[in-house]
Amino acid sequence: MVNINKMEKQKPRKMRLILHIMILMIILLPIAAGLGVSPGSQNLKFEPGRQETITLDLLNDQKKDFTAVISKQGELQDIISLPQNEIGFSSTDDKKIIRYTVNMPQSFEKPGIHVGEIKIYERMNEDENDQISLRPSVGVVSQLFIHVPYPGKYAEATIKTTNVKMGDDIIFYINVFNLGEEDISKAKATIDIFDPGGKLYNRITTEERAIPAKKSGELVVKMSSSGFIPGTYYVNATLQYDEKTSDLNSQFKVDDFMIKLLSVGVDNFNLGEIARVSIVLQNVGNRLIKDIYSRLVLEDRSGNIVGNVRSYNIDLESQETKETVAYWDTANINPGKYYGELSINYEEEVLEKEISTIVESERIKVDVVSPTAMVVGSSSEGAQPSSGFFELKTQLSIITIILIIIAIILGISKFRKRPKGKS
Repeated sequence: MVNINKMEKQKPRKMRLILHIMILMIILLPIAAGLGVSPGSQNLKFEPGRQETITLDLLNDQKKDFTAVISKQGELQDIISLPQNEIGFSSTDDKKIIRYTVNMPQSFEKPGIHVGEIKIYERMNEDENDQISLRPSVGVVSQLFIHVPYPGKYAEATIKTTNVKMGDDIIFYINVFNLGEEDISKAKATIDIFDPGGKLYNRITTEERAIPAKKSGELVVKMSSSGFIPGTYYVNATLQYDEKTSDLNSQFKVDDFMIKLLSVGVDNFNLGEIARVSIVLQNVGNRLIKDIYSRLVLEDRSGNIVGNVRSYNIDLESQETKETVAYWDTANINPGKYYGELSINYEEEVLEKEISTIVESERIKVDVVSPTAMVVGSSSEGAQPSSGFFELKTQLSIITIILIIIAIILGISKFRKRPKGKS
């Protein structure tokens, strides 16, 4: 019999804390889902002196006994009338209906959108012994929006774009909301794109379109990213509608790996000494990148790691080229061919390159393997196939998968054969 108590005492304190939190979340989940309201929001157009009645459905999803307390909040609370401040639910009630009245004034001080809220929360009930229940209060909100039009022509707009991969189209979406009382006959936008240094990189203009009063419309324009370099770009857009203008700002990224590996090699080497591995990198992006480093991991043909070294960190300005160095102790290394991986790291980005090295008594030849498994690195003897390295990795992967499957089958068989009552 396994000593469960002994095993429990050996668990790390952090794991026990995480377990307790997960159990608490599972317990509270149905409570949080028990109270609902529909609709979650209501939009009204302003009309002086208008009276409107809004109907809300309160939902008892968990079929339990509780009291729903109803309150009004926000800037519109003075024009909202609630017929009741609480309503009781029993376990047999699926939902109940409440209604509130909105009494619009003759005018608002400011045009635009005005917001009010109807908040419903579950009051903590007392148990049979008149003790306050530890069950937490749960609140839901239904919002009320009153849209007060602007006199004449007035537009508000938002601009949106997404990050793209190099070569993809950059699409700009400008949503224009005509909040005025008059139609907009011509709306268009001019979009200026700047690099991180504030230099104007490109300029494009959308087509024109009309937008009726109290309606919205979208201006869309796209351009190719093929002429860009990787990095972050900033957008200043000017919306022109009839005789008025509005300014918008945004940003996007042309997302590609911004560090290019130019070369990797070892000079002035003698076997048994510390090899100085030179790694030359270039920042092909449009901004400063800090704390760039490389890691070189090498294995022999049996899969044993014979080298795991990290270069020192460097910073690279845009378009700058610089060397970083890693040092590999070859005291216990025999002449021969070794395989591995060189990774280039910055921020949260990682670029991995397959490496093939030949170690001799007075030199180390390093080759970078291309995705097509052809050597394209520093070899002076021409490109050589490296299929042996990939075959070795494939064989090891297949063997690993087979061993995992066997272990799972054995574990299931052992579990099924285990006598009842044993643990």
